[in-house]
Amino acid sequence: MLPWEILGEAIDALASERGISVNVYQAPAASIAAPGIVIRPDAPWMQAAGDQQPFGNMAERYALVCVVSSNDPLSNIADLRELVRLARDAADGVRAFRWVDTSGVTSSEADGVEYLATIVRATYSAED
Repeated sequence: MLPWEILGEAIDALASERGISVNVYQAPAASIAAPGIVIRPDAPWMQAAGDQQPFGNMAERYALVCVVSSNDPLSNIADLRELVRLARDAADGVRAFRWVDTSGVTSSEADGVEYLATIVRATYSAED
């Protein structure tokens, strides 16, 4: 399985276990339904890791973009926090993934709907 598939399945399983309804996208999509988590490569995507040998252990970076509607900003910040914890815990629950950090919250509008979003960053190393 590819890293984004592994992580997508881990998020789905943990969301089901916690009773959280979330749309998980294993790649960027033309449109997403909130609440949602979009998994995409981060920058830099791949780099040498460990002993820094070119064909040794390679680290991959992924961004998990967590999105909620912001029709009620106070409660939706709580919803966004829940998605962040879900993404972080799913990443840390997969042996090859490690949570790195989470960005600040941004707001945007699409098709007349306001959204809140943040990015959870994780690294993947098949050698872990």
